[in-house]
Amino acid sequence: MALADPFAAGLATLLAWRSLIFARKPDIPQAIIIGILAAMVTLAKLTMGLIPFLPAIAALIFYAWPRGSLHSKIMSWARTYMPGLLLAATIVFLAWLPVLIPAALANDSDDPFVIVNGNNLQYLDSTDPIGGLGVLRHVQHFTTPYVLIAVPLLIAWMLWRGRRTPDDARITLFLVGWIVLAAGLSLIASNNIRSRYMMPLAVPLVLLITHSAVTLWNDVAAWRSEIRFSVRVALLLSGAVWLLAFALPFAE
Repeated sequence: MALADPFAAGLATLLAWRSLIFARKPDIPQAIIIGILAAMVTLAKLTMGLIPFLPAIAALIFYAWPRGSLHSKIMSWARTYMPGLLLAATIVFLAWLPVLIPAALANDSDDPFVIVNGNNLQYLDSTDPIGGLGVLRHVQHFTTPYVLIAVPLLIAWMLWRGRRTPDDARITLFLVGWIVLAAGLSLIASNNIRSRYMMPLAVPLVLLITHSAVTLWNDVAAWRSEIRFSVRVALLLSGAVWLLAFALPFAE
């Protein structure tokens, strides 16, 4: 099962890509594609059980909302996306039937078909903190404190910048949604969080950091030459420090 995490991460990346296409072109062929990919991601790794909501998030973020009342906006969005989203959800459900039906039939037998080990689940009546409050202890094996500090700052800066360039805010919100969905079940439902559960976060985190860095690199082009030089050197040094202090030692 340990090898399923990078496999699920790759499938989730494909789903994110096709979700963006579906947001621009919500037709039946695109709905079938996102349905198949969403089913494959969840079948590959149960901790990715929230990722099928990613197409809906993309549709909410990138929809060209019309003018009018809130009700008219909601109805317009629903007419545009709900047929495709319902078709995708149906595909996910049908893909899971070969797993769910045998599990249900064997539930009361002497040899039940176990889908989820109850020992790995976090229960509401647990005396331990629920919601993965100790997740940072596990995440530190996957990344560095500098990244954990930098990412929220980058998100805040990109959203602030989005006041002038809405596309930056939309891209940032989509990547944040991707991160939340990929980590959600592990943080909420898992009683035995492992650092490998965070592996599917690598893709959206890398995209968020690189997009923010490239945006900042381009923004400073209009600044004074000495400030522009200092900011760009700081960006390059940050990448070099991460590579030398974390990436290369971790690879060994």
